[in-house]
Amino acid sequence: MIKIDNEKPVETKKTKPKKAKFSKSLIDKMGETARQSRASFSTRLQDLGLYAGQDRLILILKKTDGLTPTELADKLGVTAPTIAKSITRLAARGFVVRREDKSDRRRANVYLTNLGYSMVKVIKKENKKWRRKVFSGLDSSDKKLLLGQLDQIIINIDKIK
Repeated sequence: MIKIDNEKPVETKKTKPKKAKFSKSLIDKMGETARQSRASFSTRLQDLGLYAGQDRLILILKKTDGLTPTELADKLGVTAPTIAKSITRLAARGFVVRREDKSDRRRANVYLTNLGYSMVKVIKKENKKWRRKVFSGLDSSDKKLLLGQLDQIIINIDKIK
């Protein structure tokens, strides 16, 4: 309210608190960071002859070789058609093979080939170089603080679900 001379107070339009604007811009910035990081690393993967997400598929098979396409889709959080396309592309490049499941002949399991195993080291090396560039300018205490804050945000989001 504003009072002019001896007149009655005049109601003014209330503005949104700065906190709300900050929260919105922070969420926007987090989304932009996620999108840009995926796009940036995808470009690195293309230089290796891989499509986005195929690195994760290879790394999952490195840990647990012989998963079914359904199991891979579940672990990656993608649909069956998406995983089928990725497996087909990786098989065409010689990184994976499908083999009939011995206990259930209707299923096929996916295995890394020797070439696929050799890509694990290349992917990890490329990811390490990329991460070093992404976090340049931040010291270890900055990174630790940011990680803790992001963990808290994730906890808060999980509580909302």
